[in-house]
Amino acid sequence: MFKNLCERRQTTVIEFRFLDGNIVNTDDFKLKVKDFFVEPLTNRNQFEQIDMLAGNIPMGSTHESRRIEMSGRLYLNEASEFGLYRDWIQRTFSRLEPYYITDAKQPYKRWYVLPEGTPTYEHVNYGKIVLVTLTWVTYGLPYAQSIATTSTIYEWGQGYFWGSGIEWGENQYSFSNTNRFIINNFGDVKIDPREHKEFRIIYKGASDGLRITNLRNQNVFLFNGVSGVDDEIVLERVFTTKNGLNVVRDTNHRVITLETGSNEFILAGTSSPFEITFDFRPLFY
Repeated sequence: MFKNLCERRQTTVIEFRFLDGNIVNTDDFKLKVKDFFVEPLTNRNQFEQIDMLAGNIPMGSTHESRRIEMSGRLYLNEASEFGLYRDWIQRTFSRLEPYYITDAKQPYKRWYVLPEGTPTYEHVNYGKIVLVTLTWVTYGLPYAQSIATTSTIYEWGQGYFWGSGIEWGENQYSFSNTNRFIINNFGDVKIDPREHKEFRIIYKGASDGLRITNLRNQNVFLFNGVSGVDDEIVLERVFTTKNGLNVVRDTNHRVITLETGSNEFILAGTSSPFEITFDFRPLFY
């Protein structure tokens, strides 16, 4: 009996969160997960070469997409039950649109993935045990996202867990009537709004020639217009809006990025009262 319990012991549970709001996990269809393997990052470097010039000219580096493989076991009372559980797995796995998966061992982050290839099933013990292997490929960026955004209330279990890189009580992402502050990107990856969809800077209040400067990397955003006490200026991806209307033409067409770690900011052109908020999801390797 002890041997039987050891064989059925699982190492983790995988949660599937779909874009329609539905959530299921591997326990729902009796799949005992043994391994959840995320492929290591692969660097891709680009160079140019010029005749008679030693070496090469670096043009940039990036990371390739990654594959994620999960293996587990189905324990059936009768071999005839396989069709039912296979269909449950198929409905979950073989969707044509991306979705999020989360490993219970690292509950603070999720992977945005697309199913790849064909599920494999190997029957043993007269069909009562089925070895299952599923594979995904990262969709978009090859990094995991934080479950919580920087606007999520700091409470245990609300996307915040040990190991996520958070220094409790030392992070602040909303500031009122102060022109100098620090924004901490506690992830592993630089946040660039040209690549990262979920990054917004929201300024509420009066300003004249609002200037936002990240001293860490010398990024400067400039809004050449004015705003009133009740106005809201939003920087989101490469767009800038004022009270919902596009005002990109009134900016210097620059974006603000966040390096990993501390980013010190200076504001100019502000007028109290005002509030500025940084809302984003940190990314992890």
